[in-house]
Amino acid sequence: MKFAALKVSGQNQSYSPKTNRTVNYTQLETSFKHPGIAARPWVYYFPLNGNLTKKGITADFEAMARVGIGGILYMEVNQGTPKGAADFAGSLWMEMFSHACSEAKRLGLEIN
Repeated sequence: MKFAALKVSGQNQSYSPKTNRTVNYTQLETSFKHPGIAARPWVYYFPLNGNLTKKGITADFEAMARVGIGGILYMEVNQGTPKGAADFAGSLWMEMFSHACSEAKRLGLEIN
């Protein structure tokens, strides 16, 4: 819930001209300090040329969840790195991507 609020000094209420509503200032402050899930940032995740492991995916995603990341934009890329075992769209890659989706769900992350 977004508010363009104006706090009146000494009062515990805020008025939002945009919504024409009065909002409890304490609630507004709490919501600002602890935004909902929809406000969490997303990050790019670039596995390089098939260099993926389940252990690495889990470690990366757990770190992202720990610092408040909300979602992952997954993009497999080849930047001249040594070729990994998980060829893009191959059976091992599909297994790794399935694991990534499962881990994202387990950790409350969204993944594209």
